Amino acid sequence: MELNNSYYIDRDFYPFAEITPIICEMPRKDDGGLFVEYIIEGNLCGATFDGEVLIEPQYDGIEDTGNIVAVRKGRQYGFYNPATNKLIEPQYDMLYENDISSGFDIDVTTYYTDFIFVKRGRSYRIFDLKENRESSFAIQNFKPFVNGIGPVEVKGRWGIANSKGKFIIEPKHSNIRRIHKRFYLLDNTILVGEDGTVIMKDYYDYAKNNTLVIPIYYGEEVVVGVFYFDDNRDVCKREYYALGENGLYESEEAKAKFLAKEDEYVSDLISE
Repeated sequence: MELNNSYYIDRDFYPFAEITPIICEMPRKDDGGLFVEYIIEGNLCGATFDGEVLIEPQYDGIEDTGNIVAVRKGRQYGFYNPATNKLIEPQYDMLYENDISSGFDIDVTTYYTDFIFVKRGRSYRIFDLKENRESSFAIQNFKPFVNGIGPVEVKGRWGIANSKGKFIIEPKHSNIRRIHKRFYLLDNTILVGEDGTVIMKDYYDYAKNNTLVIPIYYGEEVVVGVFYFDDNRDVCKREYYALGENGLYESEEAKAKFLAKEDEYVSDLISE
């Protein structure tokens, strides 16, 4: 799709977030209450914030995306970072913003205010907006972040990083995927929480034997429900576990906590 005869935007970079077009817009007031008014002098754009000029009109394109104001000069992109009042001059091939709303729909994208992804050539880096710096490592690929956390590929191996550009799980796995909203499966076997805590080391052994393992967070605690199915795919047995220092253990308290959230997490996964 061509915009203003000057910018081509490709929206087929799944699983990346939707690419934001960089164009001149009418003034608007964003959700944070900061009034952004664009200056247009000839073919060049700048911006004022609450009446103060912070971006001089020297750019080919500009857009307030909600948490940054992206600028374009030629084919390079930069941005004004309101979190640190810094203008990053155009030096990137593309900017990406992404976080995923709750649930399993990975096509629903909402903006996350603490970070963006920046692209140079074929690699990406996490840019921490609060610290105004890039991650120390380059990324070849990434999957959608949830709560500022997500899988990243570095030198052909997968790990989990956060919005500050720090590893929660070092990149040494062949694959990582998110399951049950806030949990991750490493190499289809090891189940971990969003802080990297190992919950199960034999997840696959359960999953392949007519069994469904459902971890949930109850506050900061992890509780796990295990559902066994008969040949008719009806639930024939249930077990409930809490996570302790030595791994999972059966617990009546864990059962009560799991049942308190069961309708929210389980109803769409099993049928009685």
